[in-house]
Amino acid sequence: MKCGVCDENIYIFYYKSKKCKCKVYYHLDCIKKWYKINNVCIYCKKKDETNVLKIQNKKYEYICILMSIIYILLHHLIW
Repeated sequence: MKCGVCDENIYIFYYKSKKCKCKVYYHLDCIKKWYKINNVCIYCKKKDETNVLKIQNKKYEYICILMSIIYILLHHLIW
């Protein structure tokens, strides 16, 4: 899948607006920058009142979960 802002591939930590019906995904950092400029979907122009800070917090929650999983896997491999 490609980012709707930068058109680069998205591998992990993406955002999709729940407000519009567009099937557009974004890198979290890209949409955070875009929403600082304008809180509308790039394609359909529907307003999205999503709090960018909450998007950023979700990103770090996912990183913590991922790091925990990696730690557990490595711990089991070592022992």
